[in-house]
Amino acid sequence: MAKTEASGNGAAEHATVRTDVLIVGAGPVGLALAVELGLRDVDCRLVDKVPEIGHWWTRAMNMNKRTMEHMRRWCLAEDLKRINFVPPGWPGNVTAVDTLGGRPLATARAEGVGWHRTLDDAAEDALWVAQGQVQNQLLEKAGKLGVNTAFSSEAVSVAVAEDGCVEVEVENQQTHTRQRIIARYVVGCDGSRSIVRQAASIAYRGPGALSRQVMTFFRAPDLLADMRRRKIPDSVMYLCAQAGCAGLARLIAGDRWEFSYNLPTGVQESDLDLNALIRSVVGPDISFEIERSVPFSYFAAVADRLREGPLFIAGDAAHVIPPLGGHNLNVGFNDAVNLGWKLAHVLRGWASEGILDSYGPERLPMIHRTASEAFNNYERWQLTFVCLSEVMAIEGDNEDAWSKRFELSQIIARDLEPQWHSDGTVLDQRYADSPIVAREKSSAPPYDRAKNQPFAAPGHRAPLKRNAEGVPLYDFFGDEYTLLDLAEAPNNGLSVIRHLVEAGIPVKHLRLDNPDLRMLYGADLTLVRPDQQIVWRGNASPENFAELIDILTGRVLEVAGGTVRASSYVIESRGLVADR
Repeated sequence: MAKTEASGNGAAEHATVRTDVLIVGAGPVGLALAVELGLRDVDCRLVDKVPEIGHWWTRAMNMNKRTMEHMRRWCLAEDLKRINFVPPGWPGNVTAVDTLGGRPLATARAEGVGWHRTLDDAAEDALWVAQGQVQNQLLEKAGKLGVNTAFSSEAVSVAVAEDGCVEVEVENQQTHTRQRIIARYVVGCDGSRSIVRQAASIAYRGPGALSRQVMTFFRAPDLLADMRRRKIPDSVMYLCAQAGCAGLARLIAGDRWEFSYNLPTGVQESDLDLNALIRSVVGPDISFEIERSVPFSYFAAVADRLREGPLFIAGDAAHVIPPLGGHNLNVGFNDAVNLGWKLAHVLRGWASEGILDSYGPERLPMIHRTASEAFNNYERWQLTFVCLSEVMAIEGDNEDAWSKRFELSQIIARDLEPQWHSDGTVLDQRYADSPIVAREKSSAPPYDRAKNQPFAAPGHRAPLKRNAEGVPLYDFFGDEYTLLDLAEAPNNGLSVIRHLVEAGIPVKHLRLDNPDLRMLYGADLTLVRPDQQIVWRGNASPENFAELIDILTGRVLEVAGGTVRASSYVIESRGLVADR
């Protein structure tokens, strides 16, 4: 079981605790970061003011393909598949209905939500699974790795001391006693009101709140069978179009449902009759029981930077984007992975402090790219409900009227579908302009949000192939760096490995005899980072290996004379050489 603290007593409560990394916020991003650190034996702690993880209620359901690749690396993918509430084979539909108790209008195929497929270009398919389930699996994993998680513990002050360490006052929400934690680094994974972001004086920029919703969770044991009887197809989402109950419905687990109601302008949550609202959604003959209701807003804002000295932010503390397309939480997982291995390499002595300066330059462009696409999805979503209201405005309840509604709805479904085709957004993570990857003169294929285009240049996600047994290439990578050696003879690869080992770089030498893979990667030798992004490739050992070591250790980003020093590199016939 996970090592957690909900309360304490005695003198130990007032003692000062020291740790290498303190993570404020034990949500999915904070826990993912803890797992990344725990896997590398880094001393870290988590604190969160909530008393426990919510087991079922959730705002996030879609773990995309890239996130599931991380889950596979953490040995959690199969566990999530076994426990997720949505069964294998559940169709990835988004269906518009007048109400759940009424008729279907049109269905869009939501490719991005996962069908338990074996894919050629991703190690895992996306998975439709509740956020609470993901958190519990991550919490258990972190506990097994020795990570200490304290619930009911709120960080009430964060300050950087003169020695560069961070002092955090944590108040136990049950006993109201305080404890001081001194950490070398503090990472805020504590949501949009992050105390860590405030302490770092990092600004949130963007339009802010876009629209208001009320999310209601209810149980309705007979609802799904009744919908099937009325030929409403099984779907991951149902868009209710009827005036007075326009919103999004999802089956969470068994007979538990979630309905997000789009609050009309001028209407407050306190004005709602929730029982009447859910009755209008499910129909007159279905029994239901409301469990809870939560107000929230679609929000759009991104931090202007992700680090200030020893303070870092990730997940919702760094960005909140509309959930349309299912991206925000998944972007947060990529934050955690990117920052996690870098913090660990610094603390384990494998990299210099300078490597941490690459976190923002790598992640912010991906965050902004995804935020822009999510905002486009939000505008498309808003237009969808406007169009659905026009569908429902067609007069009459006869078959001719419903035929007209159905015909117009097909156009709406077609226009809605693009947001669910986002393999480029998800898999084509590009850090090509990063200061800690070697530069190439080769031209990358144009970015396509809908389609992943494997490209083996530095800064790109390593292209994935499966062997004859169907095992993905990533399963053979090491925990830290991997030298993928596809050369006919081992000499050049052994030379690279020797230099890396002499420099103290943890690396696995992976030799494969695979001409197809050699053609895909375009080089005999490819050096892959712990996050499966390519850092260098070539056909021979670099002539100036010291410059490659500077990249791998982050020394390329060390400040000299007040100026950040960064070199640029290109691939030539011998391998990596400085671009003068």
